[in-house]
Amino acid sequence: MADEPEDTPETPEKEGAEAGAEAGAETGAETGAATAEAPAKDGKEPEKLVQSVEMQDIGPCKKHIKVTVDRKNVDELLDGKYKELMTDAQVPGFRPGKAPREIVIRKYHKDVTSQVKGQLLMASLEQLADENDVAPLSAPNIDYEKLDIPKEGPFVYEFDVEVRPQFDLPDYKGLKI
Repeated sequence: MADEPEDTPETPEKEGAEAGAEAGAETGAETGAATAEAPAKDGKEPEKLVQSVEMQDIGPCKKHIKVTVDRKNVDELLDGKYKELMTDAQVPGFRPGKAPREIVIRKYHKDVTSQVKGQLLMASLEQLADENDVAPLSAPNIDYEKLDIPKEGPFVYEFDVEVRPQFDLPDYKGLKI
């Protein structure tokens, strides 16, 4: 009887971890664009970000990609981070977790936007990989330090990436050797 309660809680956790690992392997397998995923909370499936992607060929094996993430997704992630921070924020003059939201935002704005920027970028790039037919040969050259989340409007970033050449194969069936 003592073994049964221990086995029951572990089984769903293992299945969830395996499913998450499989989903992570699928999302990291290819590179594309159209929407991005926000980080999952409470075991729920991650939500797709609303994003638009513009791709231009800038050479035989290079593409310039411009991604615009909708402001609604940015605001949702920022709001979620501030809600987490509100419960245990250490602000002088206030008990932990009792500081007004405006003061917490003013004090931790830089740290929170940096975290959200990283989350948005990773989710957006994963979704880009899943939804577009891009086969990168190297990592994209994104200058993370120069990216900023604007106070208003969508989050926009651009990068160049080296890709595999794309060409049509000639009809080789029926050739005699």
